[in-house]
Amino acid sequence: MTVKHYLIAIFTGSVFAWIAWTQVLLQIDPVLAGRIAIIVFYLTLFTAIFGTLIFLLTLTRYFASKKWSTKPLLITSIRQSMVLSIIFILSLFLSSKDQLSFFSFLLIMVFIGGIEYIFLAKINKPIE
Repeated sequence: MTVKHYLIAIFTGSVFAWIAWTQVLLQIDPVLAGRIAIIVFYLTLFTAIFGTLIFLLTLTRYFASKKWSTKPLLITSIRQSMVLSIIFILSLFLSSKDQLSFFSFLLIMVFIGGIEYIFLAKINKPIE
């Protein structure tokens, strides 16, 4: 699959995810539907943000640097999109519970930074 086909597929999936999130937002009453509605809300929003970030980061990297081969470009875009999406959704969830403060956000960033460091250390480990 070429990068062009990959970007088209990701863009299409992202559009469908945004449509699904909009439908959840407009059609489901969270008071009547309960926890399932909240879970579906966060899952569809996560999917939409994740897909959009993959599309934008891959597109930016592809046009900014032709030196990258396709596989590292896609792996990096997917990993960073996942991290940013998790940060956004977790922050939104904590904010809805009035638990988001500077220190809780800092704790999230330290935790995610540690995970990112582990991935980068594993990727840059010399082959023996």
